[in-house]
Order: sequence, then C-alpha cells, then structure tokens
Amino acid sequence: MKIPQLLMAGTKYSLTVLAQVNGTVNGEARTIDAYTTPQTVDGLTLTSTEQSIYATWNHPNGSFFRFSVTLYLNSLATSINNDSTTDLYYNFTNLRSTTLYKVSVITHVEIDEHPSKAADAFIYTRPERPAIISAVALSDSTIQLKWKAPKDADVAQSMVYNVTYISYFWGDSKIWNETVTNQSVNTKNISGLNSGTKYNFRVSVYAGDLTSLPDSTDCKTDPIYKNLTLMMQCSSATSLYCKQSSTKTLFHKELEKKMKSKFGDQDIVWSVHMKEGK
Repeated sequence: MKIPQLLMAGTKYSLTVLAQVNGTVNGEARTIDAYTTPQTVDGLTLTSTEQSIYATWNHPNGSFFRFSVTLYLNSLATSINNDSTTDLYYNFTNLRSTTLYKVSVITHVEIDEHPSKAADAFIYTRPERPAIISAVALSDSTIQLKWKAPKDADVAQSMVYNVTYISYFWGDSKIWNETVTNQSVNTKNISGLNSGTKYNFRVSVYAGDLTSLPDSTDCKTDPIYKNLTLMMQCSSATSLYCKQSSTKTLFHKELEKKMKSKFGDQDIVWSVHMKEGK
C-alpha cells in the first residue's frame, strides 16, 4: 500500500481502494472521504481593557472550517466562555478587572474528529484603581490606611498593591508592595511617622506588568504641641501707633506669612497666637 505524502493540513481528501488479482482482475472500488488534521494557529496575541480581552491570530497553514475560542478564569478549572468563529479574531467582554485569564484557540475541520492542538495565551485585564476608604491617625506616629479591592476584581487571586506615602515637609517617603489574598477590604497600620505631620498616601494595584492609576488621600498624625515664646517690642514715632488694633492685626498677618514661608500652610500642625504684655 502506498501512503500519500505532503498533504495539505485541514483538507478533505477522497480515498479510493480497489482490490486487484494478478494485476488484471479488479474488485469493487470503495471510496471514503477523510480530513487531514488542521494545524494549530500561531501568532495568538491578546490585548485587554478593564473589562474585555481582544484575541487575534494568524491563518493556519492549510485549510480550516472554524475556530473554537475558549476563555478560562485562571483560578477555575472550567471555562467561562466558549464560542466558535470563522474570523481571525474574537472579543471577550463583560469581564472582571485586574484578573488573569487564559484564552485557548483550536482549529477544526467540517467533520470534526481530529481538531488541532490548542494555542493558549494568558493575560490580565487592565486593573481599575483601588478605592481608599479612609486614612485615620491612631497616634502621633501611626496612621491606619484602609482601601478596597478594584471593582469586580477576583479577590480569590493574589492581589498585589503598591503603597506609597510622602511628607512634603520632611521629605521622607516610603514605597512597598502588599500581597493580599481573599480580601476585599485591606487595612495597614503605618508607624514610625513624625507627629503633627500631613502625609500623602497613594495605593495602586498591579496586574501582571500592568499598573492602575492610584487613589490618594491625605492624613495628619496627632500633634505633640510645643510652645515657643517670642517677645517683640513695637516702637513708632507716631503717637499711640503700636496701640492701634489695625497695627496689631497687620503685625499678626506678617508673622503668619513668615511662618507659612518656613513651615508651609498645611504640611505640619502649627499656629500663632498673640498676647499683649502688661
């Protein structure tokens, strides 16, 4: 029996078998139709938004009848979307943000006994920003930061958050990552801060090599008050000038202006009070 070589993948062929005796007497010919196994697609490429994944792939060598496209949630063994198409693309919609998915594409022929091997690719949907619920001072050196997972995110997967804080007055800052599993609300106590100081906090979320925009908030640690007394004397050639209320108001404003230039407007807790001497 002679076996044909170099057939085209995914193509229908008619095979005819004819029995012969001594090369001269022919039996009844029998013909069957059969398909070669289709080739696996190549160039499977995925792009994502917060709630969709767009898949494209190249035309396989040979012929095909259709493609089956399947979407898997990475933390589940079963598919969550299964469809077929004759196009070289497919768009999955209404997905969770910040979630890892697998896309599988299989090539089929019309009589589907032997489909191709699957072409697989993984991608995260783009992350939506987390939502900071609150930042509350617990003491003069500790602030409790609380934030929620991104909307519709699969919290059963490990979520990696990037947390930063900075004090613009002191110039100190810190950046670190928090890995959390099965938590829709996350709490972190941040210690070692300066008293009476405003800190800016930012939280963003990673999804693969993608990073969300941050959500941010400000919070001040409880102040530890210290009194600094300044004694100043007013003198003027104008009679009773230093006793006038307008002069005192002007002096108070100028003193506050100088304090703001030194300590800022809201970056640390400070105040100026004037008391007239006897």
